[in-house]
Amino acid sequence: MRPRGRYVIAHVMLLLVNAGFAQTAVTPASRHALREQIVEAPAVELNPRTVNRAFIEQADLTIDRDVVAPAATGPDTTVRPAPALDEPAPDEPAAEEDAAVVPRLDRGQLLFVELERTVEQTAHKLLVQQVAATTQVDTGSLHAFNGAVRQLAQDDQEVQLKSYVLVGQPLRYVLATKQFEGSIVVGVADLFGEGRSRAFTVPLLFEVLEGALADPSKVELRETSPPFERIKVTSSVIGQPATLRIASNFSREGVVVEVPVEPTLLVSIAGGDLRAYGVQTTSVRVTAIGGGEETPSRVMFTAPGAILMDGEELTFDEHRMAEAKLRTDRPGVVTVTAQAMGYVPGSDTVTVIRPWPTLLAACFGGFVGGFVRLGTRIGKGTSVTQFAVGMIISVFVGIMVFALHVVGVRLLPVTFSVEVGDIFAFAVAALAGWLGTGVLPQATGPAPKAD
Repeated sequence: MRPRGRYVIAHVMLLLVNAGFAQTAVTPASRHALREQIVEAPAVELNPRTVNRAFIEQADLTIDRDVVAPAATGPDTTVRPAPALDEPAPDEPAAEEDAAVVPRLDRGQLLFVELERTVEQTAHKLLVQQVAATTQVDTGSLHAFNGAVRQLAQDDQEVQLKSYVLVGQPLRYVLATKQFEGSIVVGVADLFGEGRSRAFTVPLLFEVLEGALADPSKVELRETSPPFERIKVTSSVIGQPATLRIASNFSREGVVVEVPVEPTLLVSIAGGDLRAYGVQTTSVRVTAIGGGEETPSRVMFTAPGAILMDGEELTFDEHRMAEAKLRTDRPGVVTVTAQAMGYVPGSDTVTVIRPWPTLLAACFGGFVGGFVRLGTRIGKGTSVTQFAVGMIISVFVGIMVFALHVVGVRLLPVTFSVEVGDIFAFAVAALAGWLGTGVLPQATGPAPKAD
C-alpha cells in the first residue's frame, strides 16, 4: 500500500477512535492511530537554528541571521525548507500537497507536521495525560504548541515530539526588588515514548518575544522533559498578570501564556526614616491584590517594637485597602507584616532613628521664643540672672509643650496645618517659649499637702 493510502486509512481510524473516546484517556489503539497519522502525514523541513515566527514584525528584537542550511534529505525525498528570517512569512499555511511524506529521517533533520483539529485534540489529550503521569506539575495551565515535530534521537530512533509551556510560579511581590516575580517552564514530550529521557540530535529553540520581562528570553531543549527549562518572569505592574508570547523554530504562531498574580498583601510604609521616642507617626497601607474579586474582610497587623495606634486588626475598604498609624519608641529597624486568610502575607520595613534634630529644633525654638519675650527687659528692671533663669524656663516650656502636642494634648491657642518636620517642632517650641508659663494649665484646687 502506498504511503498516501496508509495515511487516509490511519486518519479514518483516528476519527473513529476520537468519536468513542472524546471524554476518556487516550487508549493504546488511539495512540497507534495517532502515531501513524504523524509519521505518514506530509512534513515541512525546518531550519534548526531559526525561530520561525509569523509575527516577527511585532517584536523589536535582535535576531541571529547567521542560519545554517538544512541538512540533505536523501535522493528519494523532496521536502520544502522553511523560510529564513529575512524572507517574508507566508500569509497562509503550506498546502498539504506542497509538503512531502518523509518515511525516514536523517540525523540533523527537523520536520514539522501540521495536524487537523480533531487530530490535534487527541494529541493534546495524550500530551496532558503523559505530563500528568511523569511530573508533579499542575497541567491546568498547560499551553501546547500546535502540530508535532519529528527528528532522530541520539540513539537514531525517530521521536515524535510535542512541546508545551506551563506556568511555574505565579507572580509574587518581592520586597527586595520592589517587583513581581514568577516563572514559566518550557517542556517537550515524546508522545509515544516510555517515560525515559530521550536526547535530541537537533535542539528545539524557544524565544519569549517580550524579552524585557523574561530571563533568559531564549532557551534550547536538547532532551525530553523533565527536566524543564525555567524562565523567570518579572513585572513592575501592580496587580496585573503578565502576558507572554513564546515562539519556536517549529511554530509560526507560538503560544500565549498569561502568568497570574498570586493573591498577595502589598504593604507600604509612608515616608523615609521614622523618628523614635514617639516623636513621629507614619501611615502603613496594605492593599490586597490578586485573588479575583473576593476581598478578605479583615487584615491582621504585627509590628514588633512599635505601636499600631489603630489596633492590630482592621477592615478592608471598597478599594481593597486598609491603613494604620505607626509609632515607635526605640531606635532600630521595624518590620510591619500584614496577614489575611487566603493571601500571601506582605511586609515592609522602616528604619527608626533617634530624633536628635527634632529635639534640638525644639530647644532652639524655646530659646528663640524666650529671647523675644525677655530680651527687651534687660536693663528695665530685669537683671542678667533673672534673664538667664527666664530663658531656661522658656526652653523647658517649649520642649514640654511640643512633647504634649505630639501625644495629643494641644495647649497652644493656634492650630497647625502641617504637623511634621523639624520646622514644626521649632515653631511649636518658639510659640510656647514666647508665651511662657502662662500657656501651661493652672491648678485650680488647693496644693497637695506634703507627707
